Amino acid sequence: MQVIEDVATAKSIKYRAMIQLGLSARTIERKVFAYKKMGRDCFQHGNTNRKPVHIIDFPAIATIIANNNLEGCNFSELSRLL
Repeated sequence: MQVIEDVATAKSIKYRAMIQLGLSARTIERKVFAYKKMGRDCFQHGNTNRKPVHIIDFPAIATIIANNNLEGCNFSELSRLL
C-alpha cells in the first residue's frame, strides 16, 4: 500500500515501485489509478464479506433429515434422496 501511495502522491517514481513490487509498469499505473479513485479500499478484494455460492447449509440439511426420517442413511443414499 505504501509504495502505491508514494507513487500516487509523487513521493516516489513508477520505476522504483516496479522494482520493489515486482510488477509491470501498466500494473503499477492501474493500481495508482484505482488508489486515486477509491483510496485505501482499492486494496481490499472484491469478494470480501461475501458468502461463497457453493456453501453447504448444514442446519437446513439437518432439518430435512429430521423431518423425513432419514437418520439411517449414508452420504451416498442421502444425496440420492435429496
